[in-house]
Amino acid sequence: MNFHEMNGFKILGCLILLMASSQAAIHILIEPGGPDTSVFTVTETGSNPLINLTGISGYSMGMELPKSMFNIPDFPSFGGDDSPISPIYGDLTSSVATVSEIFSGQSYRLDRIIIPFNSSPALLLFSSLFTGGGTSVRFRANSLGPVVTNISFQALSPGVHQINSLFFESVTVTVVPEPSTFTFIAAACVPLLLRRREMVTY
Repeated sequence: MNFHEMNGFKILGCLILLMASSQAAIHILIEPGGPDTSVFTVTETGSNPLINLTGISGYSMGMELPKSMFNIPDFPSFGGDDSPISPIYGDLTSSVATVSEIFSGQSYRLDRIIIPFNSSPALLLFSSLFTGGGTSVRFRANSLGPVVTNISFQALSPGVHQINSLFFESVTVTVVPEPSTFTFIAAACVPLLLRRREMVTY
């Protein structure tokens, strides 16, 4: 990837991110990495909701992700209903962010992913069970900056994807196209720009 491709790639990523809803509390920017990798940057852009969950303890929790961000085929199910046979599940090579709960002070890593085959959303899972047990919880996502993951970029669908999250308000995921795609888009726009310039000169 040369200098101009990299700059164009970053500019396109910023434009797509600006088109995303300003209501989102979490933005996840995903860029191509090396072979079979992608780069996640998780940023909290607003306050997450205060949730009243009296006595919750010992539960596995996570951040919802839109399934539309994944380039995965249709999955078979039992008897044509919505029951899954098994999900896609795995550990990430690195946590993409940390999450802290403001009342208990407990901290967790977001380092596992699960993609159910049914209508449930995908999840970035906490590294351990939540054991706060308070009457109210509020989570804060702490960015670790760009993090290389073992999720192949080919398994992702470029574009802006959104989902409502119980603990994190709205989650917006922006998957930036590969540089070759950006080059194609830029080349397609050149005639339009030239035509506009010609129209202005008349």
